[in-house]
Amino acid sequence: MAMSYALAKVIEGSGVASTLIIQRISKLAPHFIMGLQLYGIGQEAAMAARHLKIIEPRYYSILYNAQLEMLYYFIEPILVDIIQKVQSKTYKNLDELYEALASKYNV
Repeated sequence: MAMSYALAKVIEGSGVASTLIIQRISKLAPHFIMGLQLYGIGQEAAMAARHLKIIEPRYYSILYNAQLEMLYYFIEPILVDIIQKVQSKTYKNLDELYEALASKYNV
C-alpha cells in the first residue's frame, strides 16, 4: 500500500505524466461530450413522443406503427398548436385548417 502511494505521488509530481494524461483526456473529451448530446436529444425525443401519446393517442399510434414516433420531436412545436386547435374544434373543416397553416407557415 505504501509503495503504491509513493508511486502515485511520483507520477503526480512528474510533469510528463500529467501532460500525457491531459493530452489523452483532451482527445477523448469531444467524443464524450458528443455522446452526451446525442443521449440528450434521444431523451428529449422520447419525452416529446410520450407527450404526443397523451395529447393525441391516435396520431401517436400511426407514427408508432410506422416507427416514426421519435421524429415527432422535430415538428412538435408546430403540431402541438394544431392538435389543440383541432381538438377544440376551432376549424369547421379541413379547408379552414389548410388555409390557416398555409398562411402561417407560407406553405
